Amino acid sequence: MRDAGLVRRWSRRDWLSAAVVATTAAFLVGTALLLTSAGAYTSTLEGGLATSATVEYTESPATVTSEGDRIVVPVSPATVDGTDTRVVGVPSDAPAEIPGASVAWKAARLPQPTANTAVGPVAYRHEVVIEGTAGTVTRDVRPPENRSVFPARWYADRPSTTEELGTSGAFVLDPGSDDGDASYRTGVPLIGTIPFILLGIRDVLRILSLAGVAGGVVVLVVVYSVTRMSVRDRRTTVRVLRATGADPLRVGGLIAARAAAVTGVGVGAGVLAGVAAPPAIVAAAGALGVPVTLPTEPTPEKLRVVGALAATLTLA
Repeated sequence: MRDAGLVRRWSRRDWLSAAVVATTAAFLVGTALLLTSAGAYTSTLEGGLATSATVEYTESPATVTSEGDRIVVPVSPATVDGTDTRVVGVPSDAPAEIPGASVAWKAARLPQPTANTAVGPVAYRHEVVIEGTAGTVTRDVRPPENRSVFPARWYADRPSTTEELGTSGAFVLDPGSDDGDASYRTGVPLIGTIPFILLGIRDVLRILSLAGVAGGVVVLVVVYSVTRMSVRDRRTTVRVLRATGADPLRVGGLIAARAAAVTGVGVGAGVLAGVAAPPAIVAAAGALGVPVTLPTEPTPEKLRVVGALAATLTLA
């Protein structure tokens, strides 16, 4: 009975220690899941950024030719209902989507005006008077079907319309395929700020990794301290067990079983809380209107990480 009591009888300190272990384990598991998700997410972003598509602006569109796979889009400054805007002239043979610039999470689309209808920032289809520097045109304008690579407040029509309005320059879009002349690819990447975001994410992941290591040390210290205090508080019980014939190996096993019980309860509760925390945080962010696209679905890799953490902490 005495040896069973050494394992089953928990003091308030033991329950508090289990709570500390649970909190730390939840932090470690949640951090590991976020690291795994963010690592997979950055890999997806890096894979999606494997594009050589560029864009260049020129003030002399007449000197630019649509050689290879390049798309020349003339631009005209204009005014619609007293509001300054721009009109881009999308060629009739331009693709609806630029393959070399599209990524898995964002399609690089071009607006698709027709000979009779332009595309612009309108709520419904109607005629719009567009005033340019060289002339004025009246066009039937419809709302865009999808977001394009151009600002939403701009209008898109055919190059002939920009000529009537007065062309001031042109965008030269180069999808970056092997068919074009590489000598013309002097523009900036269509996706230029994402690499800086990736570097920032890597810094955050590095900090979280250090925090995870620190959390593991905390668990080890807590378990060691609790076990040491439990042995000190139960010296009388240990002496009685030794005096009644219990060998040192059995006493050591009972002490280890007690430490494992405290750790097991704490780790079990912490794993449950750590697994539930990331989806809950993402859901709460969405409810507050903060867009979070970090994937939180369970995957075999995440299950392996959680299992390895739980086993390591339990055996600590």
